[in-house]
Amino acid sequence: MGNLPKISEAELEVMRLLWEYGEPMTVTMIRTEMAKRFDWEATTVKTLLGRLHKKGAVERTQPEGQKVYSYRAIVSRDAYGQESAGRLIGKIFGGSAKKLVAALIQSDKLTKEDIAELYETWGKDEE
Repeated sequence: MGNLPKISEAELEVMRLLWEYGEPMTVTMIRTEMAKRFDWEATTVKTLLGRLHKKGAVERTQPEGQKVYSYRAIVSRDAYGQESAGRLIGKIFGGSAKKLVAALIQSDKLTKEDIAELYETWGKDEE
């Protein structure tokens, strides 16, 4: 743990878009979509993309003969989620995943169906 870049909340919104889209996106595409979600200026989007590129979270390419850059996520949603969960468990729950799950259950964030699915996946003894 600890080898993925730390991503701010605003940068995470850009990452979510790139993960959702799944293919390289031009700056214009990203700006257009972010304008639907947030009241961000074009310079804000460019700044966030620049930071993510510098951190190694996104790849920037410029197809030959074109003037525009395209961006795609290098850090996967799953890898980032696992790393973030690990940080949360360490910081808030003293390294205890059990305490995290207990907190989720007590806060009603897990439905009965979620709990049944988790039990189905991990609750059975190995034979």
